[in-house]
Amino acid sequence: MSTQPQPLSARQTAFAFAGLPGSLKPMLPTSTFEPFDSPRWIFEPLRGGLRTIAYFGQGATRLQIGEDGKLADAFPEICNALSEAVSIDGVVLDGELVARDRYGAPKLSLVLDRLKQGGLRRSKAPMTFHVWDILYHGYRSILDKPLARRKEILLDTVRATEFVQPTLTRETDGVAFYEAAVALGMEGVIAKHRDSLYVPGKRSRQWVAVRERRSADLVIGGYTMGSRKARTGFESLLVGAYDGKKLRYLGAVSGGFDQESRAELSSYLPKLHSDSCPFIKPPQIGKLLYWCKPRLVAQVMFGELGEGGKLLFPKFSGMRHDLPAEACTLASIPGAVAARATRRKQ
Repeated sequence: MSTQPQPLSARQTAFAFAGLPGSLKPMLPTSTFEPFDSPRWIFEPLRGGLRTIAYFGQGATRLQIGEDGKLADAFPEICNALSEAVSIDGVVLDGELVARDRYGAPKLSLVLDRLKQGGLRRSKAPMTFHVWDILYHGYRSILDKPLARRKEILLDTVRATEFVQPTLTRETDGVAFYEAAVALGMEGVIAKHRDSLYVPGKRSRQWVAVRERRSADLVIGGYTMGSRKARTGFESLLVGAYDGKKLRYLGAVSGGFDQESRAELSSYLPKLHSDSCPFIKPPQIGKLLYWCKPRLVAQVMFGELGEGGKLLFPKFSGMRHDLPAEACTLASIPGAVAARATRRKQ
């Protein structure tokens, strides 16, 4: 049943003249792989969605991903649902957009696919906006209120609908909550100190993302050059894994390198230059690159496997000089076998 936002009080009307901010950068957590228990922290699931700020004012809704992306056209069902879910005008919400595959597992790649397609033209994946936090209430900023109080305001302001859900929270038992989230196919949990204020655009130790450690040992089949060649030597590594005797390209890794690993790779890579692409299907990179003989192995952290089996959010972890390239197979990558089976059924 549709509900209308409550009328504003005289004081709220005064705030409404100033309107909502044009954009807000989301507050960012630090990261760890070790879950913990604490009575001073609140634990929420990380479903592996796309971080989104939602603005609802004067009957209109806009969704922002990043600093200024207005994406209402891509998620009309979420915008319509927010107008029914909120009980007052002048609200800004922080959360994540989550899509699920046919088995009910959250998949970031399905959300990204919707953005590329635009609107509902092809993607039919169920979409939900899981609301973490409330930043403005009745056009008034509540960024300076502690998280525990913002949570109370959120639950009084946003009701659960088919497409909008105030996120589930747990107090104290962070380890058990993390284990349950991972068992359900989620990315992990985010721990937030009960007294934390919301600081837009800042990475804070008051918020800690506890993610499942997903890693793969992958073959380096080439690399791209950066615009600052003299300083970095390379921009990204082109990596893959063996499917039988065929080396399949899985993505470009451009993050996670420190000065020592960059120096080591910059020394090794030119010695392995090859005139031919080692991957069974050459990737379309569009940058200056060099192919390499498939001999070096790198350990890579990643979020999930996206469209075509490509790694999403890969990050270099270290070299594996103890492994031969032939040991790096698709079957050894978490989720790869299931992802291939799903694509074959579609």
